This record gives sequence, structure tokens and C-alpha cells, in this order.
Amino acid sequence: MPARSSLCLALVAGLCLPSALAWTATYELTDGEVEEILDRDGAPHSYSGTDLAPDVYTLDADLQNAALPDAALEDAVLEEANLQSADLSRADLDFGDLFGANLTNAILDAASLGTAFLNDCDLEGASLVGANLNDADFAPFDGSTQLKDANFTDALMARGYLDYVNAHGTNFTRADLHEATLFSGDFRSANFTDALMALGYLGYVKAHDTNFTRADLREATLFSGEFRSANFTDADLTGVDGVLADFRSATVTGADFSAADLAEATNLGTTTGAAYYDDLTSFDYTGFDPVAAGWILSPEPGAALLAVAMLMALGGHARRRQRSLILRDIRG
Repeated sequence: MPARSSLCLALVAGLCLPSALAWTATYELTDGEVEEILDRDGAPHSYSGTDLAPDVYTLDADLQNAALPDAALEDAVLEEANLQSADLSRADLDFGDLFGANLTNAILDAASLGTAFLNDCDLEGASLVGANLNDADFAPFDGSTQLKDANFTDALMARGYLDYVNAHGTNFTRADLHEATLFSGDFRSANFTDALMALGYLGYVKAHDTNFTRADLREATLFSGEFRSANFTDADLTGVDGVLADFRSATVTGADFSAADLAEATNLGTTTGAAYYDDLTSFDYTGFDPVAAGWILSPEPGAALLAVAMLMALGGHARRRQRSLILRDIRG
């Protein structure tokens, strides 16, 4: 009997052990509820690290294909995490540290990543439709930040840092990028249709074949940018700093360059379409004749345009905020 009892206990323990080990990590939702981490097919995910919640600290977490909708991850540190194809729609990642994370083909629609650190991230093919990325930092530190073919349609990206990123073919349709910095980034074939980019900094960007149709670029800096074969149809470029910018073969039909500084801009004579300009537009040292090119002289500038010209004279990035406030007063 004792031998049989021992054998039975061993069998019972053996049967119970697998279920005891079958533990699944959890994540906290924005409503305070807690759920198991599943994959996008509904099966328990293989991730067995720290439970995910606000302020969590974890490195190299493997959450590929994880289903994490509505996750509460504000102030979380997820450096070098593998979030490839993960579903983070509507997740709260405000102030999160995602340095070096792999987010290729991830879903972050309507997620909030305000003031998040996305340096050296790979977001190729990711969807961030309607996401909040105000003040987020994408600028690479040690490697590169990949935004190639990502979708930022209707995203909020005001004052964001997109310096040196690779955003080849990326969709920024109707995105709010006002006062964002895109310094020296690769935005070739990107789509900025109807985007708000007023007071943005696009110095030294590569924007070949890029679509700026109806984009609001008022008071933006395009200094030394490459806009070869770009499409500026009906775009508002009032008061832009386009000094030394390259407009080779750009389409400018209906674009408004009133009060723009295009001094030393190159290849204006190769543009197609009739753009608008006024007496405050500078073509100094370009050799470009807007009349011969068929550009349209706008009527005598009103008080608003005269104020814009005065703002241009202020100069310097240190006074950009002051200029923004004055423009806001002008426009009511």
C-alpha cells in the first residue's frame, strides 16, 4: 500500500506540474483592468517576462505579434523590445521609452505616444493612423530611425523631432506637424497631402517626388532642402524661408509663395504650373523671372501679409514662438 500511495502521489504531482507552469504574463488596460497577454490569433503569448503596466522597466522583451490593445504603458521602458506586428491600438505610451524597439508592421492606430522616445526605432510599415505623437522624439542616436512606408494619416505630430529619419514613401496625409523639425531627413516619395506644417523646419531635407498638395507650410524653413519633382499644387508657402532650396522640376500650380524668401533658390525655371507671388517675394540671385514663367502676381498685400514680412525680419529660431503668437493674433 505505501508503495502504491507513493506512486499515486507522484502521478498526481506529474499531472499538476504542467498546469502550474502554464503561466501567462498579463498587461494592464487603460481602464484599470488586467488581461493575459495573447497573440493576435487569440492564443496565449510565449512572453513570460515582467507583467506590463505603467512605469514597467524591461529590456529586449519579445512581444512579437502580441495583442495589446488599450494597454496602459505610460512612462514604460521597453528599450530594444521586439514588437513586430504587435497590436498596440489605442495604447497609452505617453512618455514611454521605446529606444531601439522593433515596431515593423505594428498597429498603433489611435495610440498615444506624446513625448515618447522613439530614437533608433524601426517603424517600417507600421500603422499610426490618428495617433498622438506630439513632442515625440524620432531622431536617431546610435543607428537610424526607420519610418519607411509607415502610415501617419491624421496623426498629431506637433513639435516632433524627425531629424535624420528615413521616411521614404511614408504617408503623412492630414498629419499635424506644425513646428516639427524634419532636419536632414529622407522624405522622398512621402505624402504630405493636406498636412499642417506651418513653422516647421525642413532644412536640408531630401524630398524628391514628395507630395505637398494643399499642405500648409506657412512660415516654414525649407533652407537648402531638395524638392526635386515635388508636388506643391495649391500648397500655402506664405512667408517660407526657401533660401538655397532646390525646386528642380517641381509642380507649383496654385501654390502661394507670397512674402517667401527664395533668394539663391535653384532651378525655379524648371518648375511647372503657375504659382502666386507678391511684391514681398524675394527671387534675389536666382535669375528667375516669375512673369516669364507665368507666375501670378497677387494683389497689393494687406495688413496680414505686411505683418508676415515684418516677422520675417525678426529672424532666428530663438524668436519662433514670438512669431507664432503674433501670427495667431493676426488670424484671430
